[in-house]
Amino acid sequence: DMASIFVLPPSMAELERRLRARALDDERVIKGRMAKAGDELSHWPEYDYVVVNDNLARAFTDVRAILLAERLRRERQTGLSVSVRRLLGKA
Repeated sequence: DMASIFVLPPSMAELERRLRARALDDERVIKGRMAKAGDELSHWPEYDYVVVNDNLARAFTDVRAILLAERLRRERQTGLSVSVRRLLGKA
């Protein structure tokens, strides 16, 4: 049981700017990553949630909210039915 989250860049230009700003990859690697980006981005509809990373703090908050909400889903809460039966005096 899992929830999938796709993180989108705000634009292709911003994605390239970020890759270059990290200064971890050479030009060949950056060009290769940008060439593959369109195909990778086309998979966004396959995910449960989509977060646009146009502001790092907000994107982080959004991902945390998704994770919290998923943890609180009824079917993920073990022992919940026992607790509710106790509340109802049926335990």
